[in-house]
Amino acid sequence: MEQEENKKEEFAREFMAEEGLKGKAKRIKIMNIIDKVGYHKDKVKVAY
Repeated sequence: MEQEENKKEEFAREFMAEEGLKGKAKRIKIMNIIDKVGYHKDKVKVAY
C-alpha cells in the first residue's frame, strides 16, 4: 500500500514541476485528484 502512495506522490511532484506549481497543499489536492481520475496528466490538468 505504501508503494501506491509513493507512486502517487512522485506523479504529483512531477506534474507540479511541469506546471510550475509549489506547495504541500497543492500536492495533496493533486494526489486526491489522482485517486479519482487516475494517472492521466491531461485529466489531472482538467480536474485541477
